[in-house]
Amino acid sequence: MTGEHRIRVLIGSRYALFRTGLRALLEHGLIFHVLGEANTTRQTLRFAQRLRPDVVLVDAGARGLNGPETARLLKELDPNIKVVVLTTTEQQITDCLSAGASAFVRKGAQAESLKTAIYNVCKGKTFAA
Repeated sequence: MTGEHRIRVLIGSRYALFRTGLRALLEHGLIFHVLGEANTTRQTLRFAQRLRPDVVLVDAGARGLNGPETARLLKELDPNIKVVVLTTTEQQITDCLSAGASAFVRKGAQAESLKTAIYNVCKGKTFAA
């Protein structure tokens, strides 16, 4: 996947500042391409269906963007899609992984952890930070 093209990422978070920061972090370099940003579960699903990202980042704690529900619906939409959940609580981690998320990254983790998580899930590996 990464040898042929940049990893295509969709960002799902209610918070515009958070989405903007993630976009800036990921687009610095040649590995990732952010296809779009969504602020609700419904919008995330619509964009995922239309844009066909490799990975969807889901902010599990944001109101209007239910992490486990979004992960489950994304996997129903496309079983090949990778879902990386950004979270702060153990319960969200458990719920999202049970719903089909590929990895989780705690919001307090270093920026490189997020990049590593995205890269690893695209290679078929799991990741937790």
